[in-house]
Amino acid sequence: MSKGVLKTKDGLIERGKGMFSPREINSRIVELGRRISLDLEGQLSLVEVVFIVILKGGARFAFSLFNNLYIPFNYDFVRIQEKGIDKHFRSLGIAKLIYYNLKKRHINNKLVILLDDICDSGATFITLKRQIKEDFKPVDIKTCSLIWRNYKAKIKPDWFGLELCTTDFLFGFGMGLEEEGRYLNTIYKVVQ
Repeated sequence: MSKGVLKTKDGLIERGKGMFSPREINSRIVELGRRISLDLEGQLSLVEVVFIVILKGGARFAFSLFNNLYIPFNYDFVRIQEKGIDKHFRSLGIAKLIYYNLKKRHINNKLVILLDDICDSGATFITLKRQIKEDFKPVDIKTCSLIWRNYKAKIKPDWFGLELCTTDFLFGFGMGLEEEGRYLNTIYKVVQ
């Protein structure tokens, strides 16, 4: 796969090596949409589904996934700031909720599915699950991510598209490298 090029204040620089092509990503999202739809099909007469999309990285994945679901659902957004990224862009596993404007009527008595681009340490899902359980009365809370980084995650998402056992920092397809590169259609790993 090719190297990614990002525009920075210093001009164009090579920062990454391709990990997943647009075709691979799309194929996994189509399959993920099918799996989620099939898994939830029997529950829909009992409970409504609401996806909580974790911004910013989760937005691109969410809208691609939504196009491949065959069930009725609603969605809302929250923003989590990951605290503690080391010099190699690795997560230290601390998350802080910074935008949270969910309404009881959207969450209570619903099946909530938290949706994010990547489950790294699991801190984002853990933080948000705890907050939603404190503030609302959902029927259940499930998790879904495009990528599950299994090497240090404290939780395994209920659904995920791609599994990695690596410490490489990823960017592209909604994931930013210092807020750049979210527009890229390929997922890259940072080359040090």
